[in-house]
Amino acid sequence: MGDINEPRLTAQAADAARRPRGRHRKRWTVTGLLIGVPAVLGPYLLLSQPESEAATIDSTAYYRLVSVNSGKVLEVAESSTADGAKAVQRTDNGGQNQQWRLKATDSGHYELVNRSSGKALGVKGASTANKAAVEQSAASGAANQQWKITDLDGGAIEVVNRNSGKVLDVRARSTADGAAVIQYKANGGTNQQWKLAAVPGTGTGTDTASGSPSTPATPSASASDNTGGDGATSGGGNDSGSGNGTTLAQKLTVSKVTLPAAFRYLEPGYNQLPQWTRVDTQAAPDGSVRVAWPASDGVHVTSLSPSLERQGTDTVVPNTEEVSGLVAHNNGFALLTRVPDSNKWDETAAALIRYKDGSVLFNKKLTGTASNDTSPVLDGALKWNGSKYGAYFVVHGAGGFADGHFGDKLAYVDDAGTKQSGGWDWGCSHNEGIALAPAASGAFPSLCFDDWRSGLFVSTGISAPDDAPVVQREQCWAGYCGGAYPGNSGDLVKTTGGYATAFASRGAASAVKNTADSSGRGWTVTPKTDTHQVTVAFLKDASTPGSTVKLTDDPTTDHVNVHITPYGKNLLVSWESVADATCKDGTCTGKFTGTHLQVIDHTGKPVSADEVVDARIAGDIATLPDSSLTWAFVSSTPDYGSAMRGTSPTTTTLSVARLTG
Repeated sequence: MGDINEPRLTAQAADAARRPRGRHRKRWTVTGLLIGVPAVLGPYLLLSQPESEAATIDSTAYYRLVSVNSGKVLEVAESSTADGAKAVQRTDNGGQNQQWRLKATDSGHYELVNRSSGKALGVKGASTANKAAVEQSAASGAANQQWKITDLDGGAIEVVNRNSGKVLDVRARSTADGAAVIQYKANGGTNQQWKLAAVPGTGTGTDTASGSPSTPATPSASASDNTGGDGATSGGGNDSGSGNGTTLAQKLTVSKVTLPAAFRYLEPGYNQLPQWTRVDTQAAPDGSVRVAWPASDGVHVTSLSPSLERQGTDTVVPNTEEVSGLVAHNNGFALLTRVPDSNKWDETAAALIRYKDGSVLFNKKLTGTASNDTSPVLDGALKWNGSKYGAYFVVHGAGGFADGHFGDKLAYVDDAGTKQSGGWDWGCSHNEGIALAPAASGAFPSLCFDDWRSGLFVSTGISAPDDAPVVQREQCWAGYCGGAYPGNSGDLVKTTGGYATAFASRGAASAVKNTADSSGRGWTVTPKTDTHQVTVAFLKDASTPGSTVKLTDDPTTDHVNVHITPYGKNLLVSWESVADATCKDGTCTGKFTGTHLQVIDHTGKPVSADEVVDARIAGDIATLPDSSLTWAFVSSTPDYGSAMRGTSPTTTTLSVARLTG
């Protein structure tokens, strides 16, 4: 029945244990990896031709210009859309500000038009001087905005300005991010040599410009790509899981939905690092979709048609905060959220609220004075098996044996709002992650991260989890698993042989019982790495751990916001990468380098490349009746460089992604 003998925490430790919330000639040929271009560009079509042959450029495609000297790409600094924004080089991050269309003018010259801004690359002030800055501005047809692509040995090119005759140059042969791109007299330096990398999913008439109603998201490479030595793009082959050579990004489209209220889309996570405010997207049996997101006047539930267009006005669930689970029905929805309550801590209560045909069917509190618990934060999951809901969430003791402690609770409720048998009142110590899956009968399979026993455990049938099966030991004490597991998304999915979950793991170099803990429950775990790596764990059944598979293995890069969901006959895993990571107390700061998607089979074997796409994932992913996936998110680039300060930015637009099968 929980952690009766657990030593009292200091205020500081107790705070740390919970995540704070604010809570032709010849066609270009595919050549694979070329001299001077780093392996990170593997999945691109890297283009070359014999020295005597001129390039054929697809004017409908977008390209990245990759410096032979540094391996970094040409971009508009800070993703600016302003005239005068400077051109610099930076590590590829999948951004549209790093993508360029080569628009033919005359006599073999091109305008280089940035995908993000729609503006043209030119030499500042039409200068003819060495070291003159290169910048973007509205296309004018001027000679200083026109460039000739000149072929060099080894498939490289020079980019020559029509006005000055000087070439595109990375200043001082720098290899640093942010180094200025200028014009300079040609001298044969590799900092004046570039490779063109065609962006998969664009070209030959397939591209749609940024800002169209539904635009393909853009893939990028990652260090963990699984392309073959022939340089084929990701997703090739009949077994790719992403369709006969079609990349995931080519199958991903994004549309927009306007919101009637401001949505604060970031919140402080563990160590105050920013994390996405959860947006829950679920599909009803008839193919309609519900999207739940919090606003100042309560949680909004936006209804979308099967074609992902808004249907009517939002349903606003008043006096609620936090989206912690959603079930979509043909006639409405059920929402796991928090509501006002009266208790010794002056904290909110957990509640399950069911709307049917536009009206409240029931509003069921799941914590209260009678059960001596509150829910100041839920980080939970809500599932439906056709006859009952399973609601799994964090609780805070407000009396009784667990007074002042944090744990978790699982409650079952039928569609009339009546509490059902099963579940538990007190489970994992300082629960730092929850996952739940529906079952046709009996207990719903579930997982939790427990800081006292330090690791990820099977929590199904839990009372006190002293003997709960261990999925993986992790250093979880004092919140160190905080932000490392998608506890706010319920990522536990059925597989052909059992279940699978995905999480960000530091591993365990050692794991021993804590001899200083008189209760005998405590464990001390020394992590293998400071950074988190994407790990998939398989369960043989609802209660028996099986194998684990690491999808990433880069100690300099942190991996966060990990999700897993069924995708056709396979599984889709997503995560965000944070490069040049500096880590302390279980979290890492660094440079956001993209949202990744990868398809794996039910043994964890990758069947597609790891792709970076121009979409984020901020919560649950819904499966539509045609087996495609959809989710809602805010089109923003997160800053993982420092702790979150001040209030969250707001938006009145949600992006809705659809990934076809």
